[in-house]
Amino acid sequence: MKKLKVALSILACRLVRFGLRMLGRGGTALPGKVALKICPDILQVLARNVKTVVITGTNGKSTTAALVHHIL
Repeated sequence: MKKLKVALSILACRLVRFGLRMLGRGGTALPGKVALKICPDILQVLARNVKTVVITGTNGKSTTAALVHHIL
C-alpha cells in the first residue's frame, strides 16, 4: 500500500508540474504540496540512504556551497 501511495504521489507531482509548464507558469511549491497531501512521508521515503549537508547564513552561502561541492 505504501509503494502505491509513493508512486501515485510522484505521478501526481509530475502531472502538476507538466500542467504548470503548459500554462507557462514558473517554479512553484504546488507539485510538492500535492505530493505531500497524497503521501505525507514521501520525503522520508525518497531521502532514504541520502546524506545531506545544510549551509545557512546571511552571506556567502553560494560560495560555501560551491567549495563544499568541490571538496566532496
